[in-house]
Amino acid sequence: MADYAQSPYAGIEYWKSVVERMGRGPTDDFMRLYVTPGADHVGTGAPTMVDMLGVLIAWVEHGRAPGDLVQVSLQDAPPHGETMSRPMCRYPTYPRYVGTGGVGDAKTAASFECASSSGR
Repeated sequence: MADYAQSPYAGIEYWKSVVERMGRGPTDDFMRLYVTPGADHVGTGAPTMVDMLGVLIAWVEHGRAPGDLVQVSLQDAPPHGETMSRPMCRYPTYPRYVGTGGVGDAKTAASFECASSSGR
């Protein structure tokens, strides 16, 4: 959602136009749109590592359609441990922090849920 090379809203409007023309059910059979708040065009600014090729292979070759995903950031130096994770939510949902009172690590995907924008 922080892409400077293309407006993220262009992709959202395209997805909406396909859903409007075909219906949500048929569109879900072949198309997904994910939003990543804070990630820019080259994958910086937010956790952006996710095995999209593996997700695509599982869908096309094994019939396992993707749901919500988790993105991670890793340390630059070995042992390359995870430093941050965030949910990668299927549009029209967005990651929403569910921790309260300092409980719930803001650097961990488990502290978020995918929620509709009306529930923000």
